Amino acid sequence: MPNTAAKRITLDARSSRLVARLVKSGRYESEETAVRAAMRLLEDEERDFKECVAGIRRGMADAKAARFKPADEVFARLDREIAKRRAE
Repeated sequence: MPNTAAKRITLDARSSRLVARLVKSGRYESEETAVRAAMRLLEDEERDFKECVAGIRRGMADAKAARFKPADEVFARLDREIAKRRAE
C-alpha cells in the first residue's frame, strides 16, 4: 500500500506565484497536483544525474584500466558517421 502521509511545505514567493499561475491557467487542477508534477520532474532529474555519474565512473574505470581507443580513431569514426548522415 502506498505511503499516503501528507507533509506541509512552504514555497518561496516566486514558486508560490508560479504554482498559482499554473493552477489558474487550468494546466493543473490544484496546487497539490502542480507540486506532484514538479516532484516527478525532480525524480527524473535525480535519476538522470545518477545515470550520468555512473557513466562517468565507468569511463574513469575504463581509462584507468587502459580500456580506450585513441582519439584519432574515435574522431575518424565520427567523421565517417557524420558524412554518411549528411549524404542521406
